[in-house]
Amino acid sequence: MKHIVLMGILVGLVVSGCVVETRQTTRHNSNDAGRQQCDSAVVLSCLRDLKGIKTREFRAEVSRAAKALATGGDEARLRFICVSLHPRANYTQFRQGVDELKRYIGDHPEREREMAGLLGLVDRLDQAKIKRWSVRKKLLRENERLEDRLAEMEQAHEEDQVRLQALRRQIEQLKNIENIIKNREHAP
Repeated sequence: MKHIVLMGILVGLVVSGCVVETRQTTRHNSNDAGRQQCDSAVVLSCLRDLKGIKTREFRAEVSRAAKALATGGDEARLRFICVSLHPRANYTQFRQGVDELKRYIGDHPEREREMAGLLGLVDRLDQAKIKRWSVRKKLLRENERLEDRLAEMEQAHEEDQVRLQALRRQIEQLKNIENIIKNREHAP
């Protein structure tokens, strides 16, 4: 849920940044107005388009994006970044996309301002993933510790039950001995 909210905020910020940039570009140089969508909006639109994709389709998309990245230009790079940010991407794919995003920003310093917000949010997403992984790992260790403790307690309970049965037998034997002694004392 946090990721969805984070991506929603990201879309809002990036789109508002793109609108400002497009207006400024149009005001300063009408020839540059052809670039209607900024790169971060391209990535976010791509993510929106891939929202309901099935696992098999996603794998094919990853394969196409990786092949296009090797031979393609900026569009292929943005597509690769998009696919790597998809929720179905594994952590390795995600990290490859983050690295590609950083290289893209380095290769296009004129777009750094636009893409810096996206990179910042992607870094936050990465931190959230790492934190979730760390918390999950901690919970798994705690669960293992509790399972071990439960096994010890179950073993102790079984041993206590055996001792209890032994004590009950001893009490019965003592009662029998006491009855025998009482019977002998009362016997003529």
